[in-house]
Amino acid sequence: MRVAIMGSSAGVQNAHRMEAASLSAFHGGNLGNVAFVHALVRHLAGGDASAVVPWHAPAEVVRERADLVVIACANQLGSHADLGDHANHLKAIGLPVVAIGLGAQSASCDAAAEIRPGTRYWVDVIADHAPSTTPNIGVRGAYTLEQLERLGHGGQAVVTGCPSNLMDCSDVAARVSVRARRPVRRVACAVGQPHWPELAGVERAILDLVDATNGSCAVQHDDLMIRLGQAEFSRISDAEFEQLRAYFRPELSDEAFALWSRRTMLAFGNASAWMAWLSRHDFVLGPRFHGVVLGLQAGIPVGCITHDSRTAEMCETMGVPSRPFSEMPERLTPEALPDLFPFDPDAYRRRRAKLASAYVGLLEGCGVPFDLALNLAAFPLRQQWALGA
Repeated sequence: MRVAIMGSSAGVQNAHRMEAASLSAFHGGNLGNVAFVHALVRHLAGGDASAVVPWHAPAEVVRERADLVVIACANQLGSHADLGDHANHLKAIGLPVVAIGLGAQSASCDAAAEIRPGTRYWVDVIADHAPSTTPNIGVRGAYTLEQLERLGHGGQAVVTGCPSNLMDCSDVAARVSVRARRPVRRVACAVGQPHWPELAGVERAILDLVDATNGSCAVQHDDLMIRLGQAEFSRISDAEFEQLRAYFRPELSDEAFALWSRRTMLAFGNASAWMAWLSRHDFVLGPRFHGVVLGLQAGIPVGCITHDSRTAEMCETMGVPSRPFSEMPERLTPEALPDLFPFDPDAYRRRRAKLASAYVGLLEGCGVPFDLALNLAAFPLRQQWALGA
């Protein structure tokens, strides 16, 4: 079976030669998307052929290349998205559809997500194009499943977490546990929320720690942050530059902030290079989930600072060490990080086993071929879960 993975890029080479606008466009405006698209491409490498196509790929092109569409989803269920046009596009393609990694977004998991009519229709279309009678939507957690139940499609979905949680199917927990025995001497961060002023204090405290440990920061979103990560100062307006300086490092002069950014802020075009760089650090910290989970999959101790339903749901579902931003101390030290973000390897293994079982079960039920490595990894995980390891 030929599978079309509908999503942003699974990774680009020579990102250092690309303008930030192009790098951003390849990854759907968020470099963190490369984590789950990269994972999906690896997981679905078992078919006759698989190809990554953009969401707007012409219907006839998709039909020529594939027998089934797998959508690499993110937090599409929220007031920010109206996917009616894409629903019509899926109908025009006319192939069976599987959606993986769908999430809902709201201020907190205690509030229902505001789902616009076009997106409700989009969910209807996905459900109507299921390849079989089994569920065809993998969701990020229980909160998203509740939103689909509100729409009448709870029976079409299972909780699988995010595919990025299985970028490495080996015993990640064991490698994190070994690294956790070392002192934290160098910190990497996943920050960059200049449009969220309530996070400014937390992000500055993290960057203080990065500076104190000669660490670094990988940017994700938005285009402005990616321009900063690519050191494209000529494409940052004076007003934008001042916004960034005032948010991240208000004590620095313009010249000093530009130098600090060149030294500290990085933009990555593929997951492998990103993870390799994070491996040079002892801890990865921040409110950007995929920047944190890339560190976890690289075997590094991590801490995700949750600030909305998206981050809280994914950390809870996948057992990623986390803490609400409202509970963060004003000052951070390297020695405090393991206590602030404790990691339970056995609990992580159990949750990951349950999610891996659901993920493989969804793919099998929908007739989606997947890579033997994922299959071999999932069954030991299933056994671990059944034994209550």
